[in-house]
Amino acid sequence: MFSAAAVCLVGGPALADSVDAIVDTVVDAGGTTVPLKTEKSVGFKPAGNTIVVKVAGYTCKMGSSTLGSVPSGCNYSLDLTSSPPKIMAKQAPGACMNITPSCSQ
Repeated sequence: MFSAAAVCLVGGPALADSVDAIVDTVVDAGGTTVPLKTEKSVGFKPAGNTIVVKVAGYTCKMGSSTLGSVPSGCNYSLDLTSSPPKIMAKQAPGACMNITPSCSQ
């Protein structure tokens, strides 16, 4: 359903970055609706300055911890309940924001 890949631009030391994907849907269970919220997190050591997530026809880009001093890493939440998906910085200090988080088709 979703995959995360680091685009290799410039390597450097970093801790771990992470991306959480949140899917919020409703299941029709034979006339009764049941809410279903799924959240999956993936942590990784980035190899480049950009974190790229491709999902539902969108490409979402975020800055990684290779951009500068980021002791806790660049950690994002990707809300897939809207179109385009929304990126929320969970823990993304200044260096992470050198690349503005965005999603496009």
